[in-house]
Amino acid sequence: MPAHDLHHPIYRLSAWLRERFGERIYKVSLRGGFSCPNRDVERRGGCTFCAGAALMPTGFREEQSIAEQLQRGMDYVRRRHGARRFIGYFQDYSATYAPLSCLEEIYAPALAEDAVCGLAVGTRPDCLQNEVLDWLAAEVATNKELWLELGLQVADDEVLEGLNRGHDVASFIRAVEASHRRGLRLCVHLIVG
Repeated sequence: MPAHDLHHPIYRLSAWLRERFGERIYKVSLRGGFSCPNRDVERRGGCTFCAGAALMPTGFREEQSIAEQLQRGMDYVRRRHGARRFIGYFQDYSATYAPLSCLEEIYAPALAEDAVCGLAVGTRPDCLQNEVLDWLAAEVATNKELWLELGLQVADDEVLEGLNRGHDVASFIRAVEASHRRGLRLCVHLIVG
């Protein structure tokens, strides 16, 4: 597999994963039952673009455990694409917005599955406590590929306020620095334009 052309401005995640693992890797969305401080504690109603139903994995049913969601998702992608390896994608709301003991329990089935080569964890800059970052670095990232999908959306405090984000650019910068100190990879979510 050829290395990424450094003269090309976009390095797609799919290409990076193919280089890293020698084959195509597919994400399987998992609903961990998370919420978000912007919806719960602050009762701000969530971001203006928040669409909870859009975060539901294909075929999701409330009674499904993470193990069941994972198996169902992997089976679907295997049938459709012939996939062999997967990334467990915890994307609902803020997937680090829970006590560490809950996160350990929620992530456990994906961490135990041999066909899962990595985890992608969607979260907010204000939901990354030191205890959680330490655990992600020491326990998760040493066993599986891991990156945090950190929502910035836009690097302008006034626009963030208009989007009802509930955090500022400075909190995003602190989260990035704290993640980098622990060697964690980041994927940043942006609203372009």
